Amino acid sequence: MKVYGNLEQTVKTAAVCTGSGKSMIQDVLAAGADVYVTGDIDHHTGIDTVAQGLAIIDAGHYGTEYIFMEDMKERLAKSVSGAYSQLRKGEKPVYDIIRVRLVVDGRDDVCLEIK
Repeated sequence: MKVYGNLEQTVKTAAVCTGSGKSMIQDVLAAGADVYVTGDIDHHTGIDTVAQGLAIIDAGHYGTEYIFMEDMKERLAKSVSGAYSQLRKGEKPVYDIIRVRLVVDGRDDVCLEIK
């Protein structure tokens, strides 16, 4: 997970877009959200968006679509009267994350994640 913005910021309004939400940033800004939870945000988009006053939590494409949504569905059903959502179960993500131990000049304390 990557966070762009001030970790101490007070959040009153959050926006959520599962998967890749880069194309929705201008809509989120127009709606006045303080933080945007989505996936697939590149470095320059993240810092440019923070400069416009919006913090971003990039929880990954898979993380927001397959892990987050089931939990959010349950929470909304409990807290919002009449809330309804429909989720479609997906397949395994198209990538795996593996941990690799990288040894550089005898140091093996560097870890690298490959997607």
